[in-house]
Amino acid sequence: MGLSLAMIWRRRPGATISRLAAAALLAAGLALAPARGQAAEPAEPTVWAYSFYKTLTYELLATTADFILYTTLLGQTAATSVPFLAVNAVSAASAYYLHEVSWNIFGPLPETRSDYVEIGLAKALTYRVVSTAQHLAVAYAFTGNLWASAGYAAATNLSDTLVYLANEYGWDAFGPPLPGATAAPQEAGSAP
Repeated sequence: MGLSLAMIWRRRPGATISRLAAAALLAAGLALAPARGQAAEPAEPTVWAYSFYKTLTYELLATTADFILYTTLLGQTAATSVPFLAVNAVSAASAYYLHEVSWNIFGPLPETRSDYVEIGLAKALTYRVVSTAQHLAVAYAFTGNLWASAGYAAATNLSDTLVYLANEYGWDAFGPPLPGATAAPQEAGSAP
């Protein structure tokens, strides 16, 4: 007799979330760990690792803001918001990670401080489209109310834009350089 995910969820939703989170963390750790017998090199991170860590910092802040908005705007309690937050965090992290990797591989590399600002704003605008659609879909799936979901998506659009820009600035100012970019952003017209 096979068990579906829905049957397992109904039996023990907390245990299911814990196991899924543990499996995701284990998979991420194994993917980022150096191969056996090889020393970890202190070289710059890969695009994949850089994007992964940047996703973690963004999602920590964004999910906290989403929790506050979900309980406030949609009238949900902390206890009933656990499944929503789990689905929202996984889908938002996946969207952010794919967006970040795409920009880091296919987007222009910043060379000056003004490039960092211009590229950061362009990334924020394109991610807003992806993130708003994701928030609208998840909220509608959990509430069934299009108007409440649209209000929630609009509010998260504002809060997540601020979180996104703060995360971009933090990584540009304090994080390691973007793989492939110049190590330190130079002012336009200054000598390297």
